Amino acid sequence: MIVLPEAFILHRYAYSESSMLLKILAPEVSLMPMIAKGIKGLKKTKSFKGSMASLCEPFNLLRLEYSGSGDVKSLKSCEQQRSISGFLDRLTGDRVICGLYINELLLTLLGPSVCSGYLFNHYVLCLTRLSQSQTNSQLLEPALRAFEKVLLQETGHCPDLIHDQDGNLILPDGLYELFPGESPIQIIKNKNQNQNKNNLYDGKVLLALTACEINQNYIFESKEIAKQAKYLLRQWIEFYTHGKILKTREIMRGRNYEVETT
Repeated sequence: MIVLPEAFILHRYAYSESSMLLKILAPEVSLMPMIAKGIKGLKKTKSFKGSMASLCEPFNLLRLEYSGSGDVKSLKSCEQQRSISGFLDRLTGDRVICGLYINELLLTLLGPSVCSGYLFNHYVLCLTRLSQSQTNSQLLEPALRAFEKVLLQETGHCPDLIHDQDGNLILPDGLYELFPGESPIQIIKNKNQNQNKNNLYDGKVLLALTACEINQNYIFESKEIAKQAKYLLRQWIEFYTHGKILKTREIMRGRNYEVETT
């Protein structure tokens, strides 16, 4: 028997009339498919505490035991954990969609790569901030932007946003040209009329993205900075997902929520 002390279920799929296929996120391992046999419609079994199906859902921090030597493991038992950042309040309303959005990003971008401890901790932090944003809506955008940035950099798609291509510190009042995966290039304002404005960002936007990553309580100082930060990461995510339409973004738009996920 193998134990995962801390794990989340990113998604679950019907596998048979009574079983589910789970996608598991845990630190220092790659995304793991796992079959939970006989859990649909059952309230209790010898291996699970309480309702198995209610535990095996997104946003629960779990301790899992599994077996199997193949690619798809067999879940043997699970119980809810409360060891990281306290208990995560259940998300409600549009925060559920935001939580499912970061799950979909992980499933799309992480691929076979190992989930680092840093990325896992930021996933937990993002869920915590989403929960907190239910009473302080200003925390929502920084929470999503921080997680998008960390996921991109942990998968090798986001460079250092503190220094430009020449190694100089990013200046708040500077103007920078950015392309996916490349370091910022400082340009002289009003001197490069042929530059593509879609790739131009104020230095304060780049610094804001770093600030929301390292400061849990960070709030964007203006709507314009929040807008540019969202647009920058949207461009990069679309580039690295090859233009894939994320289902959660479509749901958010369809339900006309006030805040888009990206």
